Amino acid sequence: MTSAKLFCLLLLATSLIYSGCSTTNSRDASEQPKPAPVVVVDPEPEPIEVVEPEVVEVVVEPEPVVEPEVVEVKEEVPPVRSKPESLTILGFIKYVELEGGFFGIMTEDGAKYFPDYLGPEFKEDGLSVRVQALPQEQILGIQMWGSPIKILKIESNK
Repeated sequence: MTSAKLFCLLLLATSLIYSGCSTTNSRDASEQPKPAPVVVVDPEPEPIEVVEPEVVEVVVEPEPVVEPEVVEVKEEVPPVRSKPESLTILGFIKYVELEGGFFGIMTEDGAKYFPDYLGPEFKEDGLSVRVQALPQEQILGIQMWGSPIKILKIESNK
């Protein structure tokens, strides 16, 4: 017999011996009585002594009332724009050769006014005029000459 076969037989015998130790015969197992379930018995509880709570009277003082601070709110009133006062201009019609040319009004002291509209009968360079007008807000245009005005009344001083 070779040493390999001998080793296998020895191993088989050892495993049979050890396996026989841990197994029981099924017939023996059925004959043995089943163990009784474990019952845990609590010891009888000790009586608990009930202590009456002590009544304590608590006096709560009300918090002082804090009156809210009155803040006076002043509404900002937008400034009332009064109707602009009309101007009376004594001057002459001036043709200005700027940006394609236009007619304006100049006074003797050199003040310049740019009218929003000038009728064709008044478009004469050097014509002396008396004008009643309202000053206007800045208007958009290419003529950046004089103060813008809206003519209310215009008459020639011929």
